[in-house]
Amino acid sequence: MSNPAAVNPTWAQVQNFILADNTDRHVYVPGAYVCGDFARDVYNNAEKAGIRTAWVAIKFADAWHACDAFKTTDRGLIFIDCTGLMVGQAGPPNCDKTVNVGLGKNYIPMSIIPQAGWQSQWANMGSVLDVQVYW
Repeated sequence: MSNPAAVNPTWAQVQNFILADNTDRHVYVPGAYVCGDFARDVYNNAEKAGIRTAWVAIKFADAWHACDAFKTTDRGLIFIDCTGLMVGQAGPPNCDKTVNVGLGKNYIPMSIIPQAGWQSQWANMGSVLDVQVYW
């Protein structure tokens, strides 16, 4: 749901919103609730809160992935991946991550908040072959 009144946020506003948003706590269910659903829910929640957001499709050699982007007023374009864990998958309680997205770059999410007992760097999903941003 696009909100024509939504505005570009600061990085601090994105962080505050993402950390308060519970989308990353949903369970990843193959074929039922996947990365595109996580990205859609973050998009809808941010737009509802008045924060301009983009839904982003990322192409790898053998798959597509989805995340969100925010054009911040102080740090430029920031990509956020809030995809949660599968049932029984080990991981930190907070799955909010930033990602440096670019053609030919490896997609390696980094936790927004380092969490005790977990490394900040998540698994490399592969080299980015295409990026499609939908505002």
